[in-house]
Amino acid sequence: MENVNERVEPSTAAEAIYVGLDDLDSGSLHIRRWGKGSDVIGTKLGFRKGDVIFGRRRAYQRKLAVAEVDGICSAHAMVARAKPKVILPEFLPFLMMSDKFMNRAVDISVGSLSPTINWTTLKLEEFDLPPLDQQRRIAEILWEVDESCETAKALCEQVNATRDIFFDDASQKGINKKPKSLRKLGDALTGIVAGKSPKSSSSAAAENGYGVLKVSAVGDGEYCEAENKALLNPEDFNSDYEVKPGMILVT
Repeated sequence: MENVNERVEPSTAAEAIYVGLDDLDSGSLHIRRWGKGSDVIGTKLGFRKGDVIFGRRRAYQRKLAVAEVDGICSAHAMVARAKPKVILPEFLPFLMMSDKFMNRAVDISVGSLSPTINWTTLKLEEFDLPPLDQQRRIAEILWEVDESCETAKALCEQVNATRDIFFDDASQKGINKKPKSLRKLGDALTGIVAGKSPKSSSSAAAENGYGVLKVSAVGDGEYCEAENKALLNPEDFNSDYEVKPGMILVT
């Protein structure tokens, strides 16, 4: 693949869509939010339809997506474009989303506060690639799986919206009628525990290590375990604050 380094001033692309790192969802190949060039300042990167926008800062967040239109993005991203004679454009996103690629991306990142990937280092990494015909078939299967996942996600969003409407309606009726079933939240919970923040690094904890969850660990209806900071001293781990299955996390 190649690193597209097309510098763009927002003033010359005021009507173009702008994709920031916050607009990329962890583990998703789709861009669901964006702004406009007129909303931002400072030099940005230009991308074309089919390019892969990869958050090279804090790669452990696994933020990358395929552009469906031309636009501009954060300079903290990397715009990757497939070289069709080596790797097919439809296969490249899945290679970059793979554990092997992401683990190497994290390993070669530099910096303590905001680990960042340098293209000069990344381009030297080697990966096994299947022949082009196999890439095409694998990509077809994986995109079909992705489409199914997106359909399921949309269905879940509809179910959640219906749930919210139900509880909003029930709560309003309860306030108006004051039924005996109306209870205080404290009566329904065994307790609420505030978190603690012992000293930790800027990097995520190893697979078998201990970490402190960041606010970003509480996503939009999902738990993002990778959003954590490794404990500097494992002895600071306190089981009283351990996140366990069934717990509800609230920021």
